[in-house]
Amino acid sequence: MKFISLTNSNYKAIIDDEDYDRVLALNTKWMVKSSEELKPEAIRSTRHFNGKHIPLHRFIMNCVDDDGYNIDHKFHNIFDNRKEFLRKADFSQSNMNMRKRSDNTSGEKNISWSKTNNKWQVILWKNKKHYFVGYFNSLDKAIIARDESVKKLYGEFACLI
Repeated sequence: MKFISLTNSNYKAIIDDEDYDRVLALNTKWMVKSSEELKPEAIRSTRHFNGKHIPLHRFIMNCVDDDGYNIDHKFHNIFDNRKEFLRKADFSQSNMNMRKRSDNTSGEKNISWSKTNNKWQVILWKNKKHYFVGYFNSLDKAIIARDESVKKLYGEFACLI
């Protein structure tokens, strides 16, 4: 495990020993890119690939072109770019591994209050299809049903936080 300093912050990116020389060979600086819409990520500070900044995790996984796939951080640590914690994911898989949204009102991912039925409802999404799990009288029962359904439907991409 090696560390790469990110020039515009106090953060360091973690990479595998085997990638260290390859990353240094680019002879460039790496920085943190962040905005209100995007979560922060470690990116090259100079444009190189097709005139674009390239995220470190995409470079590490040899996926520098936008090929319709994301590189997913399995455990949401965007500064840990070791290959064992990265995986190629399509848009749907990447969304399955997202944390709950900031505008969430139930406090639980995939669970909302149905004003029409006066019950908690669980709805999951995968490959642009929604999967209605059910209505529940208590939030606790909705959580149990959601957890079981997420694990079955999302498999290794299941994220309950």
